[in-house]
Amino acid sequence: MSHSPSIARVVLVPPQGRLGALDYRVPSDLGVVAPGTRGLVPLGSRRSMGMVTALADASEHPERLRDVITVLDETPLFDAELLELVTWMADYYLAPLGEAVTTALPGALRVETERVASLVGDPESEPIGAEGRVVSLLRAEGS
Repeated sequence: MSHSPSIARVVLVPPQGRLGALDYRVPSDLGVVAPGTRGLVPLGSRRSMGMVTALADASEHPERLRDVITVLDETPLFDAELLELVTWMADYYLAPLGEAVTTALPGALRVETERVASLVGDPESEPIGAEGRVVSLLRAEGS
């Protein structure tokens, strides 16, 4: 019986600042997660697309790990040679690995996420300041 690594090292695409690879737990029911596949992962209060660059059996911060939400590809988009090339590009040009992966990834395969706000119900009291301006904008938009 073979052992499957339980940690996926993921770089965000598009990159979020200068973050390097982040570790995520691979749920046992998720299916095949391999280097070169894209996945949807939690990042703070939102979700972000990332590329799995490596698998590992352990993480330096096991208490902070969150689960990969889903895998977006049945087979890896990047093979070992292409992952090695984008890693070299990032090192050579002193760029974040996420930028090198984004450069190599066809535009049609990039997933953009956005935040959406909508007004649910009416506030009991009229909000003031920045919160009041946001509520006014949402009312004007009909959201």
